[in-house]
Amino acid sequence: MKKPNLMPSFIVTFLLAGGLLAQAPAVTVVATPAPVINIASLSPTFRNLLSFVGDRLAVAGNERLTLSGTVTLANGSTSSVQVILELPDHIRYVQTTPARVVIYDGTTVQTSLGPAASADNNLVESLVLDGVERFLISQTEGRALRFFGPWIKVTDAHDSSRTTSFCELYQVSERERFLSGVTRKEKQFCFDSQTRLIASAFYKNPASGSQSINMETRWSGWSRSGKNQIPGIVARYENGNPVFVFVVSTSAVSAAVADGIFNNL
Repeated sequence: MKKPNLMPSFIVTFLLAGGLLAQAPAVTVVATPAPVINIASLSPTFRNLLSFVGDRLAVAGNERLTLSGTVTLANGSTSSVQVILELPDHIRYVQTTPARVVIYDGTTVQTSLGPAASADNNLVESLVLDGVERFLISQTEGRALRFFGPWIKVTDAHDSSRTTSFCELYQVSERERFLSGVTRKEKQFCFDSQTRLIASAFYKNPASGSQSINMETRWSGWSRSGKNQIPGIVARYENGNPVFVFVVSTSAVSAAVADGIFNNL
């Protein structure tokens, strides 16, 4: 009968007795960053929608989006602008003419011109809270959702020039972040019935008395940068009138950075 080979166990025993294994260099284990959204946390319907968005939400390291372009304001003036968005719910908006900086850390809006006004809050809402990223993240948070159906025809009675949209239309009950005395807001998200890319988000904000203002953020001219969908134009309308139109000329996706730009003006 062949004798078993005891040499490997003998060597290990010898090294342990001599304390030599303790001298081996330590191995540092670096945790892999988690994506913003775990695709398994979405229903099959929104898993498909996520695939149309690209990998910014589903792959770690794509949290920051830097956009440069021009903005046209309600008074007709134009300015170059840089917008830095970081998931979830962070923005730094830098406008050159007139000089203006707006930041939001997910809780508080700050501006370089003093206390935040409604125009600053509305800017943040359109660029941060009215996009497909916030819509999908809200589904992982268990927000109340209502589906109106596919191929819903959407028009704007206040704006006859608005192109009619055919949407997969969803209504989400969101926490109100900026209006005092209001706790919830019902938002409708329109996804183009053909491309399944986001087309608009619309809702009402209360005004004086019993009046309300019809708000809409429109997304158009989407192009693909790598595997990430980047909007060509983002525009906000109030009662059919344009408040700002941001035309994106360049974009870059990168990892989140703890550099304080969303807390410090």
